[in-house]
Amino acid sequence: MNSSNQKLAITRRRFLTLGTAAAGVLAAACGSDESFEIGDMPPLTERQKQVLEESTDLASAKSRSTQVPLPSGPLKVHPLWSTFGPTRGQFRAVVNRAGSIDEAAPRLEMVRFRQAVDGNTIGRTIAIMADTEPLDLLVFPAEALKDLDDNDLLVPLDKVSDVGEAVKSENYWPGMLESGRIKGRQVAVPLQAGPWLLMYRKKRLDDYGIPDPSAWPWNEAQFSENTSRLTLAGGEGGSADQYGFLQMVSADGVSIAVPPSWVWMIAAGSRMPSRESDEEALQEPAALTGLGVMHDLINRHRSVYKVTRATSGRQIRGLLRDPRVSMMSFPVNSGWFLNQWRDSLSTDIQLAALPGGDKRQTPTEVHMMAGVSSWSEHPDFAMASLANMYKSVGQQVFPSAVRADLSMMTTVAPVLIQADIVAMEAALAKSQPINLSKVEKDLLTKRLDNMIALEQTAPEEAAKGAAEALLQFRIAEQNRRNRPPGPPPGAPPGIG
Repeated sequence: MNSSNQKLAITRRRFLTLGTAAAGVLAAACGSDESFEIGDMPPLTERQKQVLEESTDLASAKSRSTQVPLPSGPLKVHPLWSTFGPTRGQFRAVVNRAGSIDEAAPRLEMVRFRQAVDGNTIGRTIAIMADTEPLDLLVFPAEALKDLDDNDLLVPLDKVSDVGEAVKSENYWPGMLESGRIKGRQVAVPLQAGPWLLMYRKKRLDDYGIPDPSAWPWNEAQFSENTSRLTLAGGEGGSADQYGFLQMVSADGVSIAVPPSWVWMIAAGSRMPSRESDEEALQEPAALTGLGVMHDLINRHRSVYKVTRATSGRQIRGLLRDPRVSMMSFPVNSGWFLNQWRDSLSTDIQLAALPGGDKRQTPTEVHMMAGVSSWSEHPDFAMASLANMYKSVGQQVFPSAVRADLSMMTTVAPVLIQADIVAMEAALAKSQPINLSKVEKDLLTKRLDNMIALEQTAPEEAAKGAAEALLQFRIAEQNRRNRPPGPPPGAPPGIG
């Protein structure tokens, strides 16, 4: 075992010897006496067996002594950015609220956002530096979970016997709690969602005699027909004079498409590959239907805007408010929706589900989830803080991953209208979280989005190539993890 991994193992052992206190604190914070059950899980890995065998005291307490003193200083919370996610201030608001929820709450302090260094992933970067910089909790998007877990940064919550309401699936929107599981084990609690919804100018649709999609949700054929009617192609440089739907793609193969391919696939009812398998899901009929929608927007309707390295943020923000745009889609959450659409300049924007058939789902980002760091010097209080985040996140950002927080949305953002809440509730009831890792998203961008946008590749051919590339990448990753430590690997297939 190399020195870094040895440090991680020692830290994990320290957590388990303190597990009894951790269980009691979290139980008290969540108000539950029921033991946590996650169902059937795969066998423990050799590493997990080693850690558990070195501890004779697993968490079992139902309560804690009220005499346990709070830490003298604040616990440190490490945030990771989420694309389209919360602003820095919203991250801080969630952390501050959880640290002041009551007099018994441990104080929390958000540390700076960190960049990956020396060719390492962000998870490896944090792990390498964690022994010199305090770290108690991590708040991160779903796309970072696998990287953090691979670097032994997260405590498996199923090893704490009493973790209360925060790990009851029925308290969350569909699929949300499961997005915090990896290899069958719960390692994080979801906090904030970002459902991708259809945003449309109702007056523009009315002018063309197009039925309101919030009252009559469209299937893919109806969406295609309506987009065609609302698009006036043939502008300068091949851009549209009027966008029926604003599909943004990379003109140089660098940027992510908006919406990306996997959003269209999920909306059509497709499964996505799990974190460990199911690469063939990219080729199932619903996935090809979703890719067909994206292919038609770009290559048939020409309702597409191509972004390059030279495209400024000001240009994109201006495009989002451009009256030539009839429809678009972004994740609807605090950071983006309020800043761009629901204000005095955009009261005509309404929300509806993305086009889909009988298997319609809502592609949903998990912008925030929280986990306890295996490096924490105060794992018992870190567990309590995790529960406090679950209890208070809906008072700071929207929409929360917790069903009961829906009623708080107009308190968090009074500018929201009742129709927004109705649309989000209907969408989140069919949520399908996007659990792809960042590197897997990059791979699919190259092998799906860019092939469709830049090469005009047919959906079937693009999906076949992407499934094969994803499988080969995962095999290479597994082989790399099974090898002794060495120089950083090269780019995975389909990335470089």
